Amino acid sequence: LGVHPAEVTQAGGHLLTVSVSNFPEVASAEEVEVSFGGLAPPTHPLRVVFSDAAETVITVLSPAATAGDVYTLITPLFAPHRAVVLPLRVRSAAAPRLLSFTPRLAPSTGFFTVDAVIERFPILPAGTFDANYNDISGPQEA
Repeated sequence: LGVHPAEVTQAGGHLLTVSVSNFPEVASAEEVEVSFGGLAPPTHPLRVVFSDAAETVITVLSPAATAGDVYTLITPLFAPHRAVVLPLRVRSAAAPRLLSFTPRLAPSTGFFTVDAVIERFPILPAGTFDANYNDISGPQEA
């Protein structure tokens, strides 16, 4: 039981599965709150996967945070005295690296599709990534 994965990168956006034993049974996400050591609240609504008298399983996205230990506070809103604190380790994230892209040559005007292979690209909510030709300077050396 605990937070899995127990270690995430600074960028946030990792899907966390939080398992808690001997926690009050919660019927919906509106009955429980998850916070991360005073950081901004999660950007993804938490989801109660399973809950009974023995165990509660919740999923939520990790927030962006500086490297170090962040404590995850899980609070049943109808019984705050039964809150649980679990550790989460945040490690420094290596910068994303462009490995390859196609096409190598493109028309000088108009729009075209570029396929890119990027290592360590952060997880982003759908529709939030936008780039133009000035953003990409070509493959980087390892």
